[in-house]
Amino acid sequence: MNKILCIISFIFFTTACQKTVSGTAAPVDLAKVEQLKKVLAEQAKPVASPVAPTASNGNSVDSTNIASIRTYPASISIIEGLSTTFSVLNLQPSGVEKSLSDNLTFEAQPAGIVTLNTVAANSLFTVTGRTPGRTFVT
Repeated sequence: MNKILCIISFIFFTTACQKTVSGTAAPVDLAKVEQLKKVLAEQAKPVASPVAPTASNGNSVDSTNIASIRTYPASISIIEGLSTTFSVLNLQPSGVEKSLSDNLTFEAQPAGIVTLNTVAANSLFTVTGRTPGRTFVT
């Protein structure tokens, strides 16, 4: 009796485990991306980050760091190294990145911190970045 019960249990569990679940990644919310692009473009200002003066550079500025905003199916993330350029990119399901905007600039603040805020119809975007690291905006 135990053997029959074990065989029935084995068959039940193996057939239950063979079910497959398939799905696709959720599409990028293009309206949200467009709204974020508009917000960044409205608030963007060209500013360079100050560098400590040396004998060779006087009071020069460093504007070489790049920050990229990448859109994924469920979120938007900022890859750090913040300075004067934002690039809005969309990660396609194939793994290829597609540019969604021209380069934008933003107002640099002390210690490499950047914050852009806006309250729109049904959304609040707060973009804050520090180096090093990664900040996500969902």
